Amino acid sequence: MNKKYLKSVLLVLLLVDINQIINAAPMILDLNALSTKYKLKNDIPARIQWDANSGYCGEVSMISAGLYYGQYLSQYDVRGIASPGVPQNLSDSQLLVGVNDDVAAKGLRLKYERKSSASSSSFYAWVKYHISLGHPVVTGVFLNQNKDDESDLDQGSDQYDHIVPVIGFGSNRPFVNSYYSGDVIIFSDNGLDNPYYSLEIQEFLANRQEANNPDGSAYYLPKDPIIKYGIAITGVMDNKNETLPVIVTTSKNTESPEMIDNDTKRPTASTFDLTVTVSKLIPNINYNLYLYSQETDVPVESFNVSSQKIGVLPWQVIKITSGSKWSKTIKNVKSNSKVIFRAVKADPSTVIRTKSKVRW
Repeated sequence: MNKKYLKSVLLVLLLVDINQIINAAPMILDLNALSTKYKLKNDIPARIQWDANSGYCGEVSMISAGLYYGQYLSQYDVRGIASPGVPQNLSDSQLLVGVNDDVAAKGLRLKYERKSSASSSSFYAWVKYHISLGHPVVTGVFLNQNKDDESDLDQGSDQYDHIVPVIGFGSNRPFVNSYYSGDVIIFSDNGLDNPYYSLEIQEFLANRQEANNPDGSAYYLPKDPIIKYGIAITGVMDNKNETLPVIVTTSKNTESPEMIDNDTKRPTASTFDLTVTVSKLIPNINYNLYLYSQETDVPVESFNVSSQKIGVLPWQVIKITSGSKWSKTIKNVKSNSKVIFRAVKADPSTVIRTKSKVRW
């Protein structure tokens, strides 16, 4: 969806000028602003979507989930994976939950679980469950189309206007696979107004007309019997449970220059610094960290053997002497790069200290 000025509302967690966060280091949610007794968040920084071509909110939401699992791709590439062969100026090219989100996840070699339900209690219990497991969830919300004091209550989609990554949840009861009155959902709005929003679910359920109340909130959640759609990204595709957790962070939270509206060409690349962190390492054991520059090269099992078969050598052989984590920062990564990491325990035959040839 396209950018539109949104007035600040109650329950905004971080009140900042959006211009102050564009091209800045990604911001992390502070849960101290949440009043519920129990709070959970996944460390997924807010990112800024491109506004062109109907908006890249679905793409940025999937990018945020991918970073959480050790991979970066541009908005242009993620849209291309979600809708192969469709020109990006067409609305049919968008990454949409309930439509082609599964195509995108499969193409990005990410495991996922989809959910569609007319029941708010069922749907938000599912969201809560996955957040408690540390899984990013991508879903659709209503955007108030009348915050500029317009009067058409029917503006916008009857299902959702905007796609967001859910990165936290609050409750006054211990986290279980159930939804309770007073539960709070926390999401990033991908740079349309403020980095993070928290909504008490029961108070913000609405239909299309209610969501367009000129005196209302900026965002609402689709109420029953509207079908609610979501996709939980549960990890990387790994049929034999070989991989270790990898997370990628970037020094900038957006890609600039932006995509030009109604254009189909990729914008000129900018650069940023990228940090990769591998966790759950055991000291004095060798691990191979592979770096793939094409999502189609990424194996889903037997990572050492499969990578060698296509000529991908370990980008880094990791052997720590203490602790359980390892990190490395790569300077001047181009924003049009595909950077996909997988970390596995090394086979004796694959402890090779020759890095893969990857150019940024």
